[in-house]
Amino acid sequence: MFNRLKSDINSQGAIFVSTHSRAHELDECLRHIVQSRGDMNIPLIVIHQIGYEEVSRVIESWRPQIQILVETVNAGISPLQNINMNGLLGREIAFTWLGAAWCIGVEDDVIISRDAIKFSLFAFNKHRKDPFFRGVNLGSKRKYDPAFNDKYSKVSFGIHGQASLITRRTWKKFNPDKLRKYSNVEGQDSMMEHYVKTGYMCTPCNSRYLDKGWNGTHASKDPQNEHYVDINNSFVGNEIEAPEIYHQIAYDSFWREDSLEFSICAIPLILIKNKYLRARYNFRKAISNFSKSRSVRKA
Repeated sequence: MFNRLKSDINSQGAIFVSTHSRAHELDECLRHIVQSRGDMNIPLIVIHQIGYEEVSRVIESWRPQIQILVETVNAGISPLQNINMNGLLGREIAFTWLGAAWCIGVEDDVIISRDAIKFSLFAFNKHRKDPFFRGVNLGSKRKYDPAFNDKYSKVSFGIHGQASLITRRTWKKFNPDKLRKYSNVEGQDSMMEHYVKTGYMCTPCNSRYLDKGWNGTHASKDPQNEHYVDINNSFVGNEIEAPEIYHQIAYDSFWREDSLEFSICAIPLILIKNKYLRARYNFRKAISNFSKSRSVRKA
């Protein structure tokens, strides 16, 4: 089966979704992936952590559109570890089993735009020979502007875990066993960002996804949280006519300290700044964990 799929892959790529408990969100996610994929012959991989009958029914309804379905069990010691392990499996199937040159990962509580896959393929085909090209992030927090529907930038930033493409060359920089070992410590996108930030992710000016993660396990439960609102205010929508081509422009949406415009000359500064930000994050996390442990002991 994998040899047949391997020979049929469009642009040598694949898409994967991992899912567990959110049936309605998964239904919407798959609907928009299938819509965005259109008649492109790209295999869709679904990693299903079993346990919810309603999720199984949603998957069955979309089964003709799913080329590879893998069912897993609750093997991790935390939701974070299960999410990481299922995401790791999806990428291993794409890159190791299918030999894909790129893989788009989409979380089951995310809706992608009609042109999200087209944009991803455009960016991959244009930049794939650039040694600094790491992949494509589909999100943005720049306020939506129809004049920028066909615009994107080269951004030094980590992987958007919600929806992004990484290349095989990027994937080969990581040891899956090491990612597996630390899968209960931090998100897979966070574990990969130290390398990804040494290059760039092509990033649209108007977001190509909506994040509905407020029913998840490790994000804000408030739909009005600033993150969800900013993504929503940038979302390109699903009714627009997909641009024929996309144009690269200078990056002007510095929504986070480590969200930087990429240039080869700026790499040393980017690395120094990212190292400082990472150290500051680890320090604050250590203080927070210490405070929590003291609270538990007092209780």
